[in-house]
Amino acid sequence: MSAPIPVPSPLPQELLDAIIDEVQYDFSTLISLNNASRCCARARIYLYRAIDLREPSRAMQFFHLCATNNQIKSCVRSIYIETWTVVDYTEFHHILEDLTEVRDLTISGEYECIPPGLRGVFMSYNLSTLTLQEMEFDYADLQTFVKPYPNLRWFRAYDVSLSEEEQVAPNAAETGLRSLESLSLSQTDFFTKAVKRTDHGIPFILANIRRLFLRDTMDNLNDLQRVLNVVHQPLKELYLSEPSILFGGADVPTLDLTKISTLTLEVAVADGPGAIQWLIYHFSSRPLDKVCTTEINFVLTVTEEWHDEMNHDPVQADFRRRQFQAAWDALEVLLIVHPMPTVEGVRIIMSNQYNMRKSDFIVIARALSEAWLQSPLRRLANAGRTLIKVGVIFREVEKQPIVPRSDGTYAWEESLA
Repeated sequence: MSAPIPVPSPLPQELLDAIIDEVQYDFSTLISLNNASRCCARARIYLYRAIDLREPSRAMQFFHLCATNNQIKSCVRSIYIETWTVVDYTEFHHILEDLTEVRDLTISGEYECIPPGLRGVFMSYNLSTLTLQEMEFDYADLQTFVKPYPNLRWFRAYDVSLSEEEQVAPNAAETGLRSLESLSLSQTDFFTKAVKRTDHGIPFILANIRRLFLRDTMDNLNDLQRVLNVVHQPLKELYLSEPSILFGGADVPTLDLTKISTLTLEVAVADGPGAIQWLIYHFSSRPLDKVCTTEINFVLTVTEEWHDEMNHDPVQADFRRRQFQAAWDALEVLLIVHPMPTVEGVRIIMSNQYNMRKSDFIVIARALSEAWLQSPLRRLANAGRTLIKVGVIFREVEKQPIVPRSDGTYAWEESLA
């Protein structure tokens, strides 16, 4: 009689979890693992950690799954709500109320369309990140909605406006968000309106932040300086993508850089070297002991159209290369000619301006840098500027800021040096 076939020993749970971590973005594999064994329960966390409730059929499917499997509710960390969708969220009020592990909430649409009871549910979440998109608020509503989150660390506002209605704001000291560390604004005007008025308690958001990201938000440098004046402590990073104000000139007011550790400028290469020239002006127009910036990051962005132009339009491709060379030349002037004793490191980051194919972007980035990269780096090294890193970062989300990982390092897709 033949010996029985030995039953294989189960894989250690640590190994199974490591495998699931590796395939966390492969949904088909996660579904297979989740259905294969109870030992693969970790797959469920990745399957349901981020839920988009904007699309009616997907929202209904999720709500019905939660009704039949309570374990799903504890997996949800992020939800996206759209107030003008046909989904009646109030019907599933009890399910949304049970999503107690939600830490990241994104809302778009009309604030007035959110029933008061549902607002209460959202305000009960222990959020670390709140994102508002394409919304208009009365000032009091904005303050009321943001105030309840004691552990809110990141607040993002995209295309959010403040109504013109005159209101008296509460005392800022009574409404401070002491936990808020990062503020990201894009095409959002309520700060530029509020900082011009003394009766607005806008410091309730700004007072304790450490990182400020601004994109197409400021009308001029004076508005930006007013915002910086409200910040109580030095900024770890100021991230600017403000092409309308980042152009140097004798009549442009200098910006106070004394409270900024890391300065990041995002420059569309097609706009020319204006933002870099602006930085040259600001470094050369003030005493060196008044500049405490220790890191400078340049994010040079390109668009998808460049790929077709470089392949099919030699004249336009040559024009793009000259634009890029102008940006490099301006960088050289800044880094070689102007002494910056406090600056310890410089990053030059090629990135995409809008959504595009990653493979096309890498081709563009390499083609644009090959002609000029090596000689500028050699000259910079000869001038003693050795702490310069050049690389490529592809962003999946349109207009997403280039931010470091939790350990302060950057996820370089490819090195161009």
